[in-house]
Amino acid sequence: MRIFLIIVAAIVAIILLIPAFIDEGVIITRSVEINKPVEQVYDVAKDLNYYREWNAWAAMDQGSKGEISGPVGEVGSKYSWKGDTLGTGSLTIEHLVPNQSITSKIEFIEPWTSVAQEMWNFEMVDSNTTSVEYTYSAVAESYFMRYMNPMAEGMVGPPTEIGLANFKELVETMEPMEADTVMTMEDEM
Repeated sequence: MRIFLIIVAAIVAIILLIPAFIDEGVIITRSVEINKPVEQVYDVAKDLNYYREWNAWAAMDQGSKGEISGPVGEVGSKYSWKGDTLGTGSLTIEHLVPNQSITSKIEFIEPWTSVAQEMWNFEMVDSNTTSVEYTYSAVAESYFMRYMNPMAEGMVGPPTEIGLANFKELVETMEPMEADTVMTMEDEM
């Protein structure tokens, strides 16, 4: 019986110690080159009316509902979603540097609460080519949530790649836009 208790105590100790060796943060970065001017790429990325057209997560939950609020393409613009697969959450633009970067806060409400950050960086390669770098970052909300971090690359990376490919196709098939022009139509579900 004593050996059994020692084995159980050792297993419990290992379970309690492993998260201490797992980084509390997750950073996933992907990039793509888009054959359009930086102004147009930036304008489409900051306009949440286009979000469902390219976002791979939205495609995974066809029955999900989305709503846009706040000033379109500006700080405070918010896309909220609710779906059976995706759960409930929102993405809010927090910081814009014209034609350079977009920083947004992602809040997951259901099935669990969590906060992450999304950052887009844009760099003009030439007058008709833009390098886009997308970064998703999050910090484990609790010590034991660190167990999820090693799986994040496999869970978030592939949909991010699909989303960027969709975004590239969307932007490259669009007619040229005037700089700082954003859509004003309502998000259609």
